[in-house]
Amino acid sequence: MTWSGLFRRASRDRDREEELQAHLAMHVDDLCARGVPEAEARRQARILFGNPRTRREEIDDMQGLPFFDTFVRDLRYGVRMLRRTPGFSITAVATLALVIGANTAVFSLANALLFKPLPFPDADRLAIARPEYQSPRGRRDGEAVDGAYWKALAATEWGARSAVFTNWTTGVNLVVNGQAMFADQQRVGAGFFRILGVAPAIGREFTPEEDVPGGPPLTILSHSLWQRAFGGDPAILGQTILLRGEPWQVIGIMPEGFKGTAEASLWTPLRPSTDGEGAGTNYAVVVRLPAGATFETAAQQMTPVVLPGLRERGLAADVTVTAGLMPLRDSLSADNREPLVMLGAAVGLVLIIACVNLATLLLARGGTRSQEIATRMALGSGRRAVVRQLMTESLVLAAAGGAMGVVVGWLGLQGLQAIGGDRFSDWSRASIDGPVLLMCAGLALVTSLVFGLVPAWQASRVEVSAALVEGSSRAVAAGARHWTRRGLIVAQVSLGVVLLVSAGLLMRTFVNLQSLEPGFNPDRLTTAAVSLLDSRYATPTEVNVLFERTLERLRSTPGVEAAAVSLGLPYERVLNMGFVYPGEESGRTASVMYVSPGFFETFQIPLVDGREVRSSDTPGTRQVVVVNEAFRRLYSSDQSVMGRVIRLSGSEREIVGVVGNVQMRPGFSVEGAIPGPVVASPAVYIPAAQINQGIVGTHVWFPPVWTVRAASPAIAAQAIESAITSADPLLPVGTVRQMADVRASAIAEHTMLMTLVSTLALAALLLAAIGLHGVIAHSVTERTREFGIRLALGATPAGTVRAVALGGVKLAAIGAVLGGLLAIPASTLVSSVLYDVAERDPLTYIGAAGFLLVVASAASLLPALRILRLDPATTLRR
Repeated sequence: MTWSGLFRRASRDRDREEELQAHLAMHVDDLCARGVPEAEARRQARILFGNPRTRREEIDDMQGLPFFDTFVRDLRYGVRMLRRTPGFSITAVATLALVIGANTAVFSLANALLFKPLPFPDADRLAIARPEYQSPRGRRDGEAVDGAYWKALAATEWGARSAVFTNWTTGVNLVVNGQAMFADQQRVGAGFFRILGVAPAIGREFTPEEDVPGGPPLTILSHSLWQRAFGGDPAILGQTILLRGEPWQVIGIMPEGFKGTAEASLWTPLRPSTDGEGAGTNYAVVVRLPAGATFETAAQQMTPVVLPGLRERGLAADVTVTAGLMPLRDSLSADNREPLVMLGAAVGLVLIIACVNLATLLLARGGTRSQEIATRMALGSGRRAVVRQLMTESLVLAAAGGAMGVVVGWLGLQGLQAIGGDRFSDWSRASIDGPVLLMCAGLALVTSLVFGLVPAWQASRVEVSAALVEGSSRAVAAGARHWTRRGLIVAQVSLGVVLLVSAGLLMRTFVNLQSLEPGFNPDRLTTAAVSLLDSRYATPTEVNVLFERTLERLRSTPGVEAAAVSLGLPYERVLNMGFVYPGEESGRTASVMYVSPGFFETFQIPLVDGREVRSSDTPGTRQVVVVNEAFRRLYSSDQSVMGRVIRLSGSEREIVGVVGNVQMRPGFSVEGAIPGPVVASPAVYIPAAQINQGIVGTHVWFPPVWTVRAASPAIAAQAIESAITSADPLLPVGTVRQMADVRASAIAEHTMLMTLVSTLALAALLLAAIGLHGVIAHSVTERTREFGIRLALGATPAGTVRAVALGGVKLAAIGAVLGGLLAIPASTLVSSVLYDVAERDPLTYIGAAGFLLVVASAASLLPALRILRLDPATTLRR
């Protein structure tokens, strides 16, 4: 370097040092003018500016450092600055931890149930066969197939690529070492495990010759049942166990952790047929596509094979039917997809609101740091370096929030799994694994960009000379900054209204469901289901002997007021059967339950007309039924229902009584009923003593339930177990439940969604209120001098407060209107679970907007009240 260059550099360094010394002195004078003692003012100035020469050298050095070293210095400085404002830092990190944790918990569920590949080889080639019906009235997908469908498919080359199974499990009785226990049985056809690609760890699976009506009693055990019941003894292979009241040979043990299409403890042959069970759509078919084949081409090849059987169902002429295929993963996750999409949208909205809220706070914080930023720029730091520094601070906040978010996410996942309960038992498979942690890290990085970029850019637009001379935040592009901040507040409020509307619709649905009249008295009712899928109870006579023995013992138990047995319960789905009036061709459908004498007395269901089921209704007397009011309204409105005869389950039965409606889970569409989780469907009650073999066969799907009305649940539970055990020691008693729990289970999904979405909506409301409060508070701080002058010139304190607060209310009103418009398309996400409330219910929209405006008014008024504490004389002196 030449002498002239050295001289110019020394002169420039001296000018910078003098300039910085001048700014330091000006800052000390400004603090002293505000009433700060001189010693304290110098101490604060040294903290802010440091040693002028050292600060200048650091800036010069950093301009030539590699990226990593620069980032480390920015990181250290950012941590120091955040430590100086612990209130802001703790608030920001806590907010991020909560919203990132909520998103992590929901994503862990979605990852386990919707995104993660199934644990089968080439699982993307597995599909469920289901008919697809297309007509001018729309499209409908069948959920299952019948025996004829499977028979036609099995006779072709697709038979080797397919397997039939039932897509549900049934509780069956298992006796081990003289102890009775429940086991969840799934019935599957030959080749089921081969199609899934998972062979038994020990033994083999069923062969086609074994999977036929009348085939040998064989079973395959799950690894967990093998360990729990038989101690993992490999010698059990080939031995017989007492299952369903008869010996069954164990031919295989599945690998540890295997889960097929249902949560089963053991598997037995399906033995498909085209009559009886196979006459209805009670089967499911899993297909493994050839390599390179698509779902569309495979469905086209299967359609000609199964079309004749589908046409035999008496479809209308304008209906087109094809053999559709649905990916197995989509089929298994169908029940979880909708609630997870709702929850994902809700937590995503809260995340956006939190980012907007933090951006608003960072904008306000950037205004208070204008002098610091101006000093850095005066010493040669460019806008890019300022933006980089502020973004590094945002990254520090996001990293801390993301780390805490993992912990919050784990706790949230435990909470979601507990809330999901039996209704969403699949949620128990979710965990915080590698992909979830990567998502959490990515979410933290994205949020740092979302909430940090705009404030950093605005803060870098500082007017250096004005900031250094005035020491005021006005130097930071005030107009643009204020409009940005107001826009962010409007965005927060708008998104908050969307969540509030969705929560309001779900809350109204919950209230409507809770207000439904059950049609009986659920107080002090205790129930327990017992599986009679047992060879010892294969006939109506054997079943009724068990009923009579247990009920006699129950009714003689002290503390028991009434007892009964029924096929199913109110609030649950029961057997749906078709019936006809003699002489008519068109059939109708009703919910069918067999009940013991005393059923209506036990449940306190009111008798409307005729009589109830009596003990005199025996197999040798006239076949009778009792119907409910919904049956009379829908199926006999033109004449008296009393005395009419219906043909049901192969027998003609006379209607002798009418009782009140009770709420049940719908198994078919009910004319005039509001679609929902429970409806008052047409019901037929058959005396248990008059059931025939066909109804006994329904124990494959529906177990009988013992119900006791007693002084206390403990007395009832003990009485049920004692009565059944005394009648049959090898008959295990199922889960004992209170009727209130049965009712809660029927609307569990709606309750869960209402609780979670409402919680998220309140969080969004709180964030919007915090953001609006912060904007008004910072505005009051920025305009303190202006308000002091106004008050000195005669403005009233009340008028000034009203003007400031009104600004926040106006922003909230704009956001409420925009949020109402956004909520119209957003509410479609919850439309499928609404009950007796319109998707665009005006009362809910107005209520959500009004509630938010009240909260916004309070959030705007509180910081505005600080104006009342201003002293105009003090303000003017400063």
